[in-house]
Formats: sequence, structure tokens, C-alpha cells
Amino acid sequence: MPGVAKSTACANCKKKRIRCDQQWPTCAPCRRSSMMCPGPSSTLKFIQHLAPPTDGTPVGKRKAPVSSKAAHPFAVMVDRGHLSPYNNGKAVHGSFRLQVPRFKSTTTVDRVTAQLVHLLEIKERTGLELPSYLKFVPERLSQSTCLADSIALLYLTWHQASRGQSQAKVLGSKTYGRALKSLQRAVNSQAVYTVETLAAMVILLGLTVHYKPFTLIDYRPHTVAIRHVMRQLGAPEIQSSLHIGLIQGTEGLIGGHFESPWKETNEILQSLSGNNERREGEKEVEAFARTSLEGIMTIFRPYLSNILPTVLKIWKDPVAMRGSHESVVQDILAVRGPIETARKDVWEACSSPGFMVELPEPSFFLGHKVVFTSATMANYVLSLTMMNISVLAVLYDVQKIYGTVNKPARAEYQGLCLKIWKCLPYFETLDAATSTRLIKSVASVFEHATDEEISSILNTNLEWSNLGAKSKTDKEGFRTEVMRISNLWYSRGSGQQEVQYSIRPAEKS
Repeated sequence: MPGVAKSTACANCKKKRIRCDQQWPTCAPCRRSSMMCPGPSSTLKFIQHLAPPTDGTPVGKRKAPVSSKAAHPFAVMVDRGHLSPYNNGKAVHGSFRLQVPRFKSTTTVDRVTAQLVHLLEIKERTGLELPSYLKFVPERLSQSTCLADSIALLYLTWHQASRGQSQAKVLGSKTYGRALKSLQRAVNSQAVYTVETLAAMVILLGLTVHYKPFTLIDYRPHTVAIRHVMRQLGAPEIQSSLHIGLIQGTEGLIGGHFESPWKETNEILQSLSGNNERREGEKEVEAFARTSLEGIMTIFRPYLSNILPTVLKIWKDPVAMRGSHESVVQDILAVRGPIETARKDVWEACSSPGFMVELPEPSFFLGHKVVFTSATMANYVLSLTMMNISVLAVLYDVQKIYGTVNKPARAEYQGLCLKIWKCLPYFETLDAATSTRLIKSVASVFEHATDEEISSILNTNLEWSNLGAKSKTDKEGFRTEVMRISNLWYSRGSGQQEVQYSIRPAEKS
């Protein structure tokens, strides 16, 4: 009978005395530990039971039989010496050495491609939302240095997270500087109007937005540049998965797609989803919502860059800022009016024809759900609603710091948060990439949920790992990440809301 391998576990797993799943070229324990997996062990011990020798050759003089087939698809077995007697001569034992081929990254592109594939394969929480279009990137890395450098930065961010280190430090790293310079060279060359350069721009914007507070940086120049490149590229080809994915993935980041070629692109996306039937008037309502959102963004961007930095100073030193808070309140109220008006107008335009409907849902813990006729419509409505929620939360915070409790603002805030909670069943019907993006965009509405409500939220059929929940029962991880996002969005710095309460009215609790 052929030799029986005792173990092909990698050396790392053997040293740690843990189970190796032997899924080469990198086993699962090594992937989880971010270690370089040495591959299958180079030594295989075996025992072979033999019939009595017929040629009179002593057992110790026999050579090890060598199979013409590899013992493992990633290892080639070679002869290494003679066999020794075992079990009083009834069997022989010995060792074989394996020649294990190793893939050597000979170029930067090879190395970065391997890193990206590794990143896409892992399922652990990294705190970094990975867009679905990344799976189309490896085949294009050799065509663009700036894309390869941006992916290297993305991998470094994951690497920091997997070791419990601060991911925000990557923004001060050499890798970040190299990615920026590489993108700058691409923008100043003929390569500016390519899908690869667009992908690098989107990846860098996503990382910057993720780690720098909204109140301390103005992203408008970057988003304008992305939209400019998108327009110059025109509508994507139906087979250009990366181009289509970039347009889908940036809608929330750059404030919506309002001009050509997005009309053509939306038609392509509709054809891909197989949903070509549009209800009468739906396109017109979407156009109205887009226009409303674009108009409000001209007000909301200055609010982010001018008003919220002052709010952050109030949180840090309320006494020193006491003389400024009244003017800040007036500035917030001036912004709140147009945002609230636009939200109500869009809600009315969507609700009356039934493009946004609240329906009974007995299986959902709130008893009702809000559904939309398209994810595009949902994005516009939710974006306007979240702007309104942000302004109300900041208004309440500033007034409460100085002893004034604005109960009407708090009640309106709770009502809008509850409306978004009711969208969770609708999110479950969307593809993973779209639902994850929408969930991340509304994360702050969960900050005041009770433990019981968080349990119900996490039990929905949605992916919550990007909001800190390692499992369906990880309420603490969820609460911590939601609070971190809320503090950034509402410019509290390290401040925390001191009261936890149910968003739902008392009679429904």
C-alpha cells in the first residue's frame, strides 16, 4: 500500500500546536495572524506495511518508492534515502522531502495584487468597508502605478487594523504620501481620463473620509475632480464592471450623479439589474429629488466646514466659548430651515405616488417597514433625512451644553431616526454592496438604541461587521462604533451623550 502522510501542516501551525486547514498557498490560521505561510511541511513521515521480501533484499537496503504523482498539488515528492525496518520487520518507515514551489513576487504589481486578493478573501472585521468593485481591480493593476499605490495603502490600513493598531496612522505614512504623489503624476499626464485613475481617486477619497473628521476638512475639490473625470470618461461600456462599480460606489461620496453621462449609466444599471419597468412618473420624481439634494448640498457643505468646527470648540471648552454659542445656534437654525423644507418636499413627492411607502411588517420588531421603488430613490431620501437629523442633533447638543433643553428638536430628531429604523427590512432586499453603503451612511441614528433594541437590530438579515459588531450578539462593539461615527458626524470630539433612551415612543416600547 502507498505511504501514509502523518501531517502536511505548515511550520507555523505546528509550532503553535493548532489545527492547520492546509488550504495552500496560505492556510486560515496564517491569514488570521497576517503571517507569511510557509506552505506544507517539507518532511512527510510515513509507515508502509509490506509483504515478506521476495528478492531477499534486506529491508534497510530498499529505496523509498517515489510516486509519479505529487503528494499534494502544491508539493512535489522526491526520494530521500533508504527505509528502515519497523514492527519487527513487518513494515518499513522513513521520510520524504517535499520540493514546495514558492511564488515569488518579482514586481510591485505582483506584490500588491497578492495583497488585494488576500484582503478580499478574509472575512474578519477590519473596520474598513470594502467596496464590491475591488474584485475587478487586480487585472488592471499592471496598467496603472497610481492604482497599485492606492491599493497598497488600502492593504496597509487593513494590516494596521488586524493588529489592533490605529488605522488613522496610515494618513501620515510614507505609503499614503507615495499614493498621493503617484495620483498627482497621473492627473498631470495623459492617464488622467482612465478608469484606473478614477479608481485610485475614489479609493483615496474613501480612506480620507473614513479617517478624517467631516468638520476638519473640505472634500469638495476632490469630489469635483472625481465628477469631472467621470464626465470626461462618459457612460461606461456594459462589460466594464470596474467602471460601473465605481459609479455605483461613489454616489454617496460625491453627492449624487446629476449630469450626463449618469442618465445613460442609470439605464445601464437598470438593465443589469433586470428591472427595466419604471412606474409612471418615477423618473420625474427621481430628477426632482436629485435637484433638491444638489441644491441643499450647496448649503450643507459650508455648514460642515464653517459651523461644525466651532461646535467642536464648544465641546472642548464650553466656558471659553460661551459668548459664541448663541450665534452658532442662529447659524444652525438658518441651515435647518431649507434642509427641513427640502426633506418635506421630497418626502411628499415620493410618498404621494407610492414611491416611498410605510407598510405593516409583523415580523419586524417595530411592526412597520418603509420601502422604496428603487435604491436610487432611497439614497436621495435618506441623504436629505440624515442631513436634517445631523442639524437637529447638533442644535440639541449645543443648547443642552448651556442648560437649554430643546424638546421639540429632540422629538423631531427621534421621529426621523425611527423612520430610518423602519427602512432596515428594505435594506435586506438590496444587494450586499448597496445595503452596506446605506447602513454606513445612516449609522448615527442607532446611537440612542437600548440594549433590547440593538439586539433586535442585529438580528436583522444584514451585515453589521462594518459597524463594529463581530457577531449577532456583539452589542458593545456595535454601540462603540456607532458612537464613534456619531461623535465625528456631530462634531463632539471625544464627547459622549450621557443618556441612553429608546427612540421609540413609550407606548410602543
